[in-house]
Amino acid sequence: MNILLRISAIIGGLFGLFIVVALFIFFSTFSDMCGNRISTMMESPKKEWNIVVFERDCGATTDFSTQISILRKNQELPNSAGNIFSADSGHGSAQINERGVIYVEPLWINSRTISIKYDSEATAFYQENEFNGITIRFERVKVGA
Repeated sequence: MNILLRISAIIGGLFGLFIVVALFIFFSTFSDMCGNRISTMMESPKKEWNIVVFERDCGATTDFSTQISILRKNQELPNSAGNIFSADSGHGSAQINERGVIYVEPLWINSRTISIKYDSEATAFYQENEFNGITIRFERVKVGA
């Protein structure tokens, strides 16, 4: 009987190890199913920063979203959400342009102030009013009426 208990423990341990390894491989292979596609990039007046407008797609179970990040001049866009703005079409209420983003109009007012207009029909999930000393002003506007 003692030998059967040992064999069962070994088989159970191997099965558990198999499950852990399989989960590790699955999550490291599919850890980030989201992707970003840049729509527009706008350089700051002193050429220190870029405003980057992009579409973020996280797969079939989520809506595409419009994101905005402020990045240092030569910094690449990371595969993450925008660091100052995130919105979607509000279940199709806001129009999507040919680049896959809702209407957004970023504008450098000066080297330390940005104005961002966006479609009033969009659902904004995230808005940052300041980033690294840069003031950000948001304005919801009616589009296409």
